[in-house]
Amino acid sequence: MVLPISLPPEEDAKAREALKPLLEGWASGAEKKGLPGNEAVAFLREQIAAAQKAAKEKEN
Repeated sequence: MVLPISLPPEEDAKAREALKPLLEGWASGAEKKGLPGNEAVAFLREQIAAAQKAAKEKEN
């Protein structure tokens, strides 16, 4: 079971900024190995956005 986690907008922004270097570093390392790191991170962000949207719709 996956439990949605909601953060206030200010905390969400802080978390996104804190994770940015981690994700960019991982993507860069993957790209250097010939893997689609940037594409993978973009996909991850799309999936997170879709899950957040679905959770909000479910609340209403």
